[in-house]
Amino acid sequence: MLPNLTRVELSGVQSGLPTEYALKHFSLKLADARSVASALSNPQCLATLIIQSSSINDDLLRVLMNGLVTNGGVTHLDLSHNEITDHGVRLICSLLGEHGVLAYLALADNLIQREGGRYLGKALCANQSLVALNLRLNRLKDAGGEHLLDGLLEKSSLTAINLAANFLGSVTALTLSRILLGDSSHLRELDLSSNELSNRDMEVLQEAARSSLVTCNLDMRLNKESAG
Repeated sequence: MLPNLTRVELSGVQSGLPTEYALKHFSLKLADARSVASALSNPQCLATLIIQSSSINDDLLRVLMNGLVTNGGVTHLDLSHNEITDHGVRLICSLLGEHGVLAYLALADNLIQREGGRYLGKALCANQSLVALNLRLNRLKDAGGEHLLDGLLEKSSLTAINLAANFLGSVTALTLSRILLGDSSHLRELDLSSNELSNRDMEVLQEAARSSLVTCNLDMRLNKESAG
């Protein structure tokens, strides 16, 4: 073991190789997941775990979670560009309890839909450690976006959230405007680019951001009407 190891980064995509070759030969296998989970289970200084583009599905994630839950010290988790669904999100939410330490969570470009948003929203109601959440390139849609953001209405430690390319529309915009106008919002970075916001939705959000007690940088490029 490496007792002073603080960061582990794995990626299934190797530069210079065709994508189909990379995915076939560098995907995380069950034996690999077990090895990583075993390493995580041993007390150490590991704070950052990044496993991208490795074809991690819910079954492999379940194995990894055994190590993550036992470790309890990972503050930066990035599982972007994998195959995690709503069921996998439910597993990850065990790291977002009232006494969780996870500060950064990236699940960009997975298979997360409405129920995943609901699981995350419910977890965020109690969590006070997470400051940055990246869900770019998923499939939340308006219902999932609303469920997720409901968890931020009362109190939230989040300062940055990326919801780009999630098919979000008016319902999400309205919920976000309520959050920005609330006394408990700490949001400073909000990426809503490449969604389905109307010009009116964007006007509502811009007005809420201007009135917010915290300065918030809004990215709303390439939405339904702004892209036209």
